Amino acid sequence: MLLASKSSMGLFLLILSIVGFPLAEAQGTNMDSLWAIWNNSNESDTNKLKAMHNIALGGYLFTQPDSTFYFAQLEYDFAKSKGLKKQMAAALNTQGVSFMIQGNYPKAIRYYTQSLTISKEIGNKKGIATSLNNIGNIYLDQGDYPKAIDYHARSLTIKEEIGNKKGIAASLNNIGMIYAEQGDYAKAIQYHIRSLTIKEEIGNKKGIAASLHNIGVIYIEQGNYAIAIDYYTRSLTIKEDIGNKKGIANSLVGIGNIYSRQGDYLKAINYYTQSLTIQEELGNKNGIASCLVNIGVIYKKQGDSAYSAGNSALSADKYTNALDYYNRSLTIKEEIGDKKGISISLNNIGIIYKKQGYSAYSAGNAALTAVKYSGAIKLSTRALTIAQEIGIVVETRDAANALYEVYKATGKHKQALEMYERYIEARDSINSKENQKEVIRQEFKYKFEKAQLVKKQEENERRRKLNEKLERRDNLQYSVVLICLLVIGVLVAMLGKLSLPVRVAEGIIFFSFLILFEFILVLADPYIDAWSGGAPGIKLLFNAGIAALIFPAHAFFESKLKRRIVKA
Repeated sequence: MLLASKSSMGLFLLILSIVGFPLAEAQGTNMDSLWAIWNNSNESDTNKLKAMHNIALGGYLFTQPDSTFYFAQLEYDFAKSKGLKKQMAAALNTQGVSFMIQGNYPKAIRYYTQSLTISKEIGNKKGIATSLNNIGNIYLDQGDYPKAIDYHARSLTIKEEIGNKKGIAASLNNIGMIYAEQGDYAKAIQYHIRSLTIKEEIGNKKGIAASLHNIGVIYIEQGNYAIAIDYYTRSLTIKEDIGNKKGIANSLVGIGNIYSRQGDYLKAINYYTQSLTIQEELGNKNGIASCLVNIGVIYKKQGDSAYSAGNSALSADKYTNALDYYNRSLTIKEEIGDKKGISISLNNIGIIYKKQGYSAYSAGNAALTAVKYSGAIKLSTRALTIAQEIGIVVETRDAANALYEVYKATGKHKQALEMYERYIEARDSINSKENQKEVIRQEFKYKFEKAQLVKKQEENERRRKLNEKLERRDNLQYSVVLICLLVIGVLVAMLGKLSLPVRVAEGIIFFSFLILFEFILVLADPYIDAWSGGAPGIKLLFNAGIAALIFPAHAFFESKLKRRIVKA
């Protein structure tokens, strides 16, 4: 279950990279003012569409995804009536996000693909990159890493072409998450560090905090809790500085996960509860449900420990607490229509009923045993039905295994055998898919890294050719300037045959030495820049030194030329 909390955290971080504008911006906007803009016939079409975009995402995304879809449809219909295809694509993207939050991946991909088609049609590279990124995130959350890395690599390439640094950082972050999911933590950290570097360069504090958080997640998976908590704490500090409440809540969950893994359940519950309080303030139903599950997991672990120690009273108390939190989480999952979450919650509750049935059987309470086993069968059967309906194999395996154990305990051997076979089938399917994915994963990893190497080599070659072109241009211009100086020198020498006023002679001489001085500075500038490290004060001293060296020569030649040019 801790993995479930990690997944939900990852989902939130993915959503931040696909919504098309900062969620905090929308949430900080007064909804009444947005509605006023939308209903104002004097407002421009683009302003009205932007207002509805903010209403859909900022007002309802994490609380009522169905409402997000509805308002995005209003945005789409209005944009279509005005022929604004860029905004049509943005609305489809929002609708895809609403389905992603609900775990309805096929519909999410359908809307993202429609958005991608429109962006390609109008040549909107930023929109194309966003849609590729979104589809890649779906495959990442599904665990289809080859497809995920393919889409993210394509998105990254476009972002690099258009120089979208914020987007580049997001893609590097997502590729880092893919490597982390594959267990290649060295590669994952490498990409997260590259992402972090760009975010620091552009001053994206929210992004910096997210990268620090992601690196902390990797260190948790490696079991290096001291470093993990350091990264989480640094991330939390930034989020507190910028007032990012949703980010603060995620950091608190991350720290809670560390203490949970270390067996410090009191501290874990404390951090989960702090996060829960913030999520409730924000009205983030997904976040609330995840926190409730995390707290329920802690109580279940405590119940298991008490049961193993023979403390049935404490075990019963902890299981009751776990049930309370699981049920509250289930209610929210049903509200937002998260079928995957519903299946997991139902099975979690069924497992608690099964454990309570064991305890009642041990205590000789036949009536309570029957009630609990019956409840466990009912709940896990519902969980299995939903899991099979939406095609989630891991949840199918877990629900089938729970039913097998209950049927076996109640002496229903035929049903137990059926569930055991279903469990084995799902387990083998997962293992087979994992083995196939590993082969494909390694192939894609090789292709991706090879593509990155080729891209780097192409970039180096492009820069080499550009440098050669610039060098040829500079040499040509230096030659032209030198020839001009020689011509000016010859002309000045020839002026001795003419009689010129003093002011005109001084002007010609001043202009000649000015060009000579500037030419020397141009030639010397690359060397001065290298010696000074680009420091303005040091460069000024070098330039002053050159001027001091030229000045005596200037004075000498000036008097000579003036006597030659000026006739008494």
